[in-house]
Amino acid sequence: MEVLIRTLKVFVVVGGIVLVFGTAYLLWLLATRDEAEYAKRSQASPAESPENIQLPVGSTIRQMVATSQDIYLLLKLRDGGSSLARIDMNEQSGIVLIPVNNDPL
Repeated sequence: MEVLIRTLKVFVVVGGIVLVFGTAYLLWLLATRDEAEYAKRSQASPAESPENIQLPVGSTIRQMVATSQDIYLLLKLRDGGSSLARIDMNEQSGIVLIPVNNDPL
């Protein structure tokens, strides 16, 4: 039983040392980071993107979701239907319209 308690004490002391040195290392990394590199990354110019996106006439955007590569728009069309528009930001191919069926299953 004494061996188990002694082993537990060793683990607690080692864990405390790791915690203290880990915190000190993180603080040192924050204090010595390269401010010029950080500023350059935060002010990077946005990727080339299409300036004008042609949506169907009379449609309205109901919802939008953006990922790192695409933008998805849920459109309500003039005739009452819905369509999902996918805009790929890596390609200048324009917009892809996917019809959405609103009928219940």
